[in-house]
Amino acid sequence: VQFFFPRFLLPFNLGKLPRYMYPQTNIDLGYNYQRRVIYKRHIFNSAIRYSWKQTPTISHVLSPIDINFIKINTSDEFQQMLDAMTNTQYKSQYTDHIIMATRYAFTFNNQRAANVGNFFYFRFQVETSGNFLNGMNRLFKTPLADGKDYYEILNVRYAQYALFDVDFKYFHYFTPKSTIIARFVGGIGIPYSNSEALPMEKSFFAGGSNDMRGWILKTLGPGSYSSDINLERLGDVMLKFNFEYRFPIHNCIRGAIFTDIGNVWLLKENNNFPGGEFKFDRFYKEFAVDVGLGLRFDFNFAVIRLDAGIPVVDPSLPEKQRIRPLKSYKFSDIIPMIA
Repeated sequence: VQFFFPRFLLPFNLGKLPRYMYPQTNIDLGYNYQRRVIYKRHIFNSAIRYSWKQTPTISHVLSPIDINFIKINTSDEFQQMLDAMTNTQYKSQYTDHIIMATRYAFTFNNQRAANVGNFFYFRFQVETSGNFLNGMNRLFKTPLADGKDYYEILNVRYAQYALFDVDFKYFHYFTPKSTIIARFVGGIGIPYSNSEALPMEKSFFAGGSNDMRGWILKTLGPGSYSSDINLERLGDVMLKFNFEYRFPIHNCIRGAIFTDIGNVWLLKENNNFPGGEFKFDRFYKEFAVDVGLGLRFDFNFAVIRLDAGIPVVDPSLPEKQRIRPLKSYKFSDIIPMIA
């Protein structure tokens, strides 16, 4: 449920902000249920967001309060795998937790409405969580949770981290329906104090229809990690590049040729994910690469994407074998995606 107000509400006394800046307040109340083979997740969310436009191309969004309560129920098989782990970082991402975050986003977008022309899109976002709660705990000398080395609120551990991410896109039009799109997304999340690892919801991942289309969702990385064990691959660092050329086929149907380059990494060594940590002397050797073809059904009000990608550089393979020879490909290596 979302409540929208065309002005700033308290505690910010900005009612006289010019109308051309489109000041808005959004109050969100929501519940999300996710079911995967290895777990079920319940997410309860409440947030307040203030947004305004500084200029026609520059906008801001401030979320001073964004609270999430996450309840996770793991499958018996997956829980046995977690219990067998000696490293607690990954295990902590699959326990109940609370996120009390503050977020700010800056966006630059010089796309002109109803006009076809080259344009840039840039978004920078910073987010922190748990600092206020941790400060109160330390100020009032609150005892740690019973038998544990962290604080809890309502008998649930709260997350504490700082997160930074950027999203940059460039659209170049050769004709109104022939376009090349270049994109870079990057980010880093730093857990500290009350957290050993980023919450699952804030961790970075690769694979799926929106980035590395030669891999199924959350099956790439971190780093050069390789295993047949069915674990979600999450990271603290993300670097991804996407390049796509779109061309007309018929009426609202457009074709696409693309390549994706990227991966995710961990900030610290993790004995459950050997090779997964970010190292300056080798991270550039651990970029995955895929190529593929796609169709775009552009209905003006919405675009449906169908893609088929294949991996051509796989960082989970030994370093000298990461570029896959053409003769090694099978039809089952093609990964279909829809978005």
